Amino acid sequence: MTEESVRIENLIEMLNLDEEYTNEEILNLLEGTRIEDIAEIFTRLREPIRRSIFFALGDDKGAELLSELDEIPAIQILQDLSPERIAAIVNYLPPDEAADVIGFSDRENHPQILQRVEEELASQIQDLTTYSPDTAGGVMTSEFESARPGHSVRSALLEIKTSETADSIQYIYILDEEERLVGVVSVRELLQAKLNQSIGEIMQTEIVSVPLDMDQEEVSRILSRYNYHSIPVVDDGNCLKGIVTFDDIIDVIEEESSEDIYRMAGEVVIHPTQQPFHRRLAARMPWLMVTLVGTFLAALLIQFFEVLFEGPQDERTDSLWTLLLCFIPMIGGMAGNVGIQSSTVMVRGLATGEVSSAIFMRLLIKEVYLAAAIGCISGLLIGSTVFIFYSQIGYVVALALFGAIVFAAVLGTVLPFACLWLKVDPAYASGPVLTTMNDLLGFLIYFLIAMALLK
Repeated sequence: MTEESVRIENLIEMLNLDEEYTNEEILNLLEGTRIEDIAEIFTRLREPIRRSIFFALGDDKGAELLSELDEIPAIQILQDLSPERIAAIVNYLPPDEAADVIGFSDRENHPQILQRVEEELASQIQDLTTYSPDTAGGVMTSEFESARPGHSVRSALLEIKTSETADSIQYIYILDEEERLVGVVSVRELLQAKLNQSIGEIMQTEIVSVPLDMDQEEVSRILSRYNYHSIPVVDDGNCLKGIVTFDDIIDVIEEESSEDIYRMAGEVVIHPTQQPFHRRLAARMPWLMVTLVGTFLAALLIQFFEVLFEGPQDERTDSLWTLLLCFIPMIGGMAGNVGIQSSTVMVRGLATGEVSSAIFMRLLIKEVYLAAAIGCISGLLIGSTVFIFYSQIGYVVALALFGAIVFAAVLGTVLPFACLWLKVDPAYASGPVLTTMNDLLGFLIYFLIAMALLK
């Protein structure tokens, strides 16, 4: 652990103490800490101290913090603010980030906020909010530098020098009189050109641009393919509406990667550790129901082939052991899926910094509560169905499902952290170890409950 990491961990510990800090004390504790680092540790802090930090920072630094926060903590902060305060904060942000912040606030307050925002900024925000958030139009910024083909290199450089965003300008976009994109010039090319040359002489006319409705994932692939720092976004008439910058695309890539990973595990919400209980339950249950129905059909299939091999019912006697074996795929399948979901959330969270050892117990309790709810629903549905046909075996299946699912969630949460503490990559170790232990413990729970209730 680096010296900076140790300092950040100590800062978290200090801030989470049960003390009422004044604004001055908070600012002293945060002295020398970058806004990006404060945003990174925000979810690891107690909710009262989060609010205290935000109010201590003031409007300008608070605006920077809001632009760095994920959706859930940003919403939690904004719900305590008046439209006047939100408008004051938004005035410090560029249009694309301002649109995101307003989007996180209560929809009923949007008109009041926009009335109090500077007129030009309000107009840009309204334009940006008309596009779907996962498209090029939704992630672009309307802040860019442009010039006419007839302008001189001297005037373009002077424009850059006096621009408020001079530190982030990489390209000058060349527009004709109808605002159509006709060329592009990099700042490097401007610096190498003669001051009295016209922009039209040095501009590149072979332009790679994207339409407003292109999916953000495709935009990220194009930007990566050509190694551009930004890419222009145009409408159907080739008029320049904004640009997508490389830093925005980094966020998109991380978001899309997380979304794909969570979907593979049946977890369909982004930043699941920050989501409320009911939303996580609603997101997981539909896919687990598919597993539940599928494994129940597998049990019926086992019985069907048993009849084929051993003869019809009147020629054989079903033993309890034989019936119990039919439901093994269900116990293993449900426990395995829940365990993988919990493990995926932890492994991805560790990779992105969303979770850490400092909040391990809080995460474990949340996962156990969620698994207990899933276990209750699954156990009642299948247990009651099995009870109709096989009487007491229904109780066994219901209790075993509940127990196996809860234990799987505990294992799925604990194992990634155990790998981390043992200095083993959680992504490698937690998968195969989890699968093996889920099967062993799930079947052990199942047969112990069967022995207790049926023997």
